[in-house]
Amino acid sequence: MHYAQQAAGLALISGNKNIEMCQAYILLSLYPVPAKRWEDQRSWLYLGLAIRTATDLNLHLPNTAKPLNENHAREMLNRTRVWLNCFNLDRSTGSQYGKPPIISAADYMANHSEDWWKSSPYNMKNFDIHICAYNAELRVMGGFIAKIYSDPDHPTGLNKEVDFEKISTETDEQLKRLGDKWLAILETTDMTDPQNCFRTGLLRLAYPYARLVALSYGFQHAFGKGHTNENPFLTRCMDAAFDVVNPVIYDLCRPSQRPYIRHGPEAQSVFISFASAFLVKLLQPKFSSYLPIEKRVEIRETVQKVVDVLSSKEIAIDDRHGPKLYAKFLKGLLAAPMARIDPTSPGPRTSGKARMSSLGSSGGTPEAAVDSSHHQPTGSRATSASLSPAPRQEALSFDTFAPVGATDPYASGTNSLDLHLGGAGEDALNMMSDFFQPPLPFDDAILQSMQSLSDPNVWHDTTLPSNFNWTSFQHTLDVGFGVQDQGISYSDQYMTGVQR
Repeated sequence: MHYAQQAAGLALISGNKNIEMCQAYILLSLYPVPAKRWEDQRSWLYLGLAIRTATDLNLHLPNTAKPLNENHAREMLNRTRVWLNCFNLDRSTGSQYGKPPIISAADYMANHSEDWWKSSPYNMKNFDIHICAYNAELRVMGGFIAKIYSDPDHPTGLNKEVDFEKISTETDEQLKRLGDKWLAILETTDMTDPQNCFRTGLLRLAYPYARLVALSYGFQHAFGKGHTNENPFLTRCMDAAFDVVNPVIYDLCRPSQRPYIRHGPEAQSVFISFASAFLVKLLQPKFSSYLPIEKRVEIRETVQKVVDVLSSKEIAIDDRHGPKLYAKFLKGLLAAPMARIDPTSPGPRTSGKARMSSLGSSGGTPEAAVDSSHHQPTGSRATSASLSPAPRQEALSFDTFAPVGATDPYASGTNSLDLHLGGAGEDALNMMSDFFQPPLPFDDAILQSMQSLSDPNVWHDTTLPSNFNWTSFQHTLDVGFGVQDQGISYSDQYMTGVQR
């Protein structure tokens, strides 16, 4: 990574500008070196460089020339492909970082991309179609955000006079129809292609996640403040959360596809963690009258499966890997007293040592206790760069909702997960921000080992020996693709393509 970072800086001051340079910046933004401080974080800057480079190369303009040959045709398609990826990442990554979009919503290429995936015989089979499908979802969400943030007199643009519940419900229905349309088209593609099958599964995750984000606005700003029957709206929100979680458990994370999750961008873990945290939030006593005991049991069992999947050895490389940290975070939520199946039960009274023993052996059982050491004062901050802080008991209240403007997610008094699950661009996600304080008391060695990746001394003389064999190295590290099923029963209801 040190050499990649050096090359990224050198490309700005010398050499030719080309599409490959833009693609390299995209990769650096998706797979950054972990950073503790916002001052050290470069992901958003790399994406900005990719977009600026693409604009400078006029990738945002439509191709009007007729291709001279196959190579020329493929190069023209590649220009459009890179720009659409820039647009998609601008919207999706921007929402995670709490940043406004760089590319205009009126962008011509994005708004005329619906049929681009079949515009040429040289389009990438079983690949370009997913870019267009995801682009369609992000444009709908862009329109939703524009309706919510339509007050020029508010510091963040949030319009408190609009009907949040109505707009959220309409967007939910629109995304449902759009998702069904694209999934029907994708079913006609070759589902025996493993990568096509996996990318289609990602869309089955992305569309419900967008629905949940939209519904979260209505849930945050409207639920509990009206005089109408609110149970249908709560059920709609809960169904959207389950629609995110279930395809992940029963489709995306099937054994043959877990290596893709293992080496995928962190956004995949963010999506599933947000939906799981939303479900756990519904277990608090305030919502007990809306949910029967059977549904509460289902929520706990479902989230526990997410914990098991994300922390499995086929996905989590070690205890510092993103999926493992998010699994630990969700396990802490399940162990909170307010997340019990029976909200009226006072719970067992145990000593601190017994609670530690319970956490270590229960694996997230319904009545698991929480170690009191996890509940640090709000102002305290651990020194770890972990992106998976533990919850605090006070976080399980919906009574403190407030619109959050554009803030520095790494500034004093904020937590690093706010960077990924909220911000000015996705205000609804801030409903979860109180979950993410304070951080887990991880050892400083974790941070030091991650920061060593950016230490040039570590990378001195890293030439591979001449007899290096990747196959044996892969076997030694146990990173092969022959993973074992961990006992989850995979239902055809959620499976994409051919069952493997």
